[in-house]
Amino acid sequence: MRRGTKTALAHCALICIAMCAVLFLGREGGVGTPEATAGNESEAAAPSGIGLWNQQGATQTGGGQVYLAGRGTVLCRTAQEMDCFDESTQELGFFCADSTCLHTGGGCTAKNVLCYLLSDSTAVYGVADGARREIRKSQGNRTECLYRADQDILGLWGYRDYLYYMTEFGVYRLPVDDPSAAEQVLDRPVEYEYLTFYGDRMYFVTEDEFLYEAGLDGSGKKRCAGEKAVSPQVCDGILYYRSAEYDEDGVFQMDNALKGLSLADGSVETILDAVYRFSVVPEEKKIYYTELPDYSRSQLSELKALDLETGESRRITECLAGTEISVFPESDWIVYEMPEGEYDMYHCCVRKDGSGQKRLKYPKGVEA
Repeated sequence: MRRGTKTALAHCALICIAMCAVLFLGREGGVGTPEATAGNESEAAAPSGIGLWNQQGATQTGGGQVYLAGRGTVLCRTAQEMDCFDESTQELGFFCADSTCLHTGGGCTAKNVLCYLLSDSTAVYGVADGARREIRKSQGNRTECLYRADQDILGLWGYRDYLYYMTEFGVYRLPVDDPSAAEQVLDRPVEYEYLTFYGDRMYFVTEDEFLYEAGLDGSGKKRCAGEKAVSPQVCDGILYYRSAEYDEDGVFQMDNALKGLSLADGSVETILDAVYRFSVVPEEKKIYYTELPDYSRSQLSELKALDLETGESRRITECLAGTEISVFPESDWIVYEMPEGEYDMYHCCVRKDGSGQKRLKYPKGVEA
């Protein structure tokens, strides 16, 4: 079974061959109940009418970065801290915006670490790093538990008024304004933690590594591509995915083509010959991507942008090939990763036009 689950640094040092093995198939699973007891307690209600969330490739394997209106790009940098990129200064600061906070205790929003980040532009949602069964909401300087599942959560997405989450037993959804009304929509987990939405359909890869579509409630599931694939993302009726055919030994081929499948007539077109990570940004009609490097020589690749209207690609900067490509239409900036030594990395920022590149310094808390 080949499945990919992102750990704190795995996507930085391993090639896509290693995106292969964490989840186990299950056949039964229960639905949890909401409890507002994590972090700073408060009412767990959330407004309806969320609309489209930050998803698509911007959340990659659950989302290590997300955009929050009035704050900038929020990122989970370590298992101990969440930071925020200030676009006005091009500096990293603590996610906590309380000027009186020492950023040391459990009540600090920077210390309530979340993974699989989502945003509805006013709040950040994610799975608690230390309590993987809890979906939490962070707004202002308060973090609360919105929902607690019966099993560990292995992926989180948002669409319209629903949160979708995954366990080893399948995929569930719950209304944001009524978390107790959770229901199972898929009886198997999805591969590589990719679930993407378009109109009234969702698209995903299952354990056979083929691409499927289904209704938002899981009904009408059917296969929609004739080859193995990863990373489904949609723009203007075209379903983009990376070809993922294996050789007879089960190893990724080195020429992972980016393809586009028309949802209207089923025709398939090769868009780019070799792609590793990519992020479709429908609002910009662009695809941001890195190419698969020769890892025997370097972890570095180039971050590029493909204009879907002209078909032209342009280089933005050099970056870690496995960097999380979180590109938000609300921002002119991209925060990406560069390698440092054999296993470590650091963050940089760059404008989408390739200017303003610099290394970011991590914020320092008050020492005890």
